[in-house]
Amino acid sequence: MCAVRQSAIVLPKHPTAPVIMAGMGTGMAPWRAMTQDRVVQKRRGMEVGPCLLFYGARYAQYEYLYQQEFEQYVAEGVLTMHTAFSRDQ
Repeated sequence: MCAVRQSAIVLPKHPTAPVIMAGMGTGMAPWRAMTQDRVVQKRRGMEVGPCLLFYGARYAQYEYLYQQEFEQYVAEGVLTMHTAFSRDQ
C-alpha cells in the first residue's frame, strides 16, 4: 500500500523572509525547488531574502548534487552555501 503525506516543510509567505535549509546527502529536491523559486523571483526584479543552505555528503565527486546549478545561484547572490564532505578529508 502507498500513502501520500502532506509536506512538513513550511515556507515563509513573504519572499524577503530568510530561509535556512539543510540537506544531508539526500533530500535536496525540496531545497533546490525553493532556491529555484527565489532565483526566478530575483531575475524578475523582485526583492528576495537570503537563502542559506548547509549540504553534507560523503564524497564531493560523486554526491555533490546539482553542484553547478547551486554554484550559479551563489554567483547570482541568491544563495549562500556551506558544504562538508566527510570522506574527502
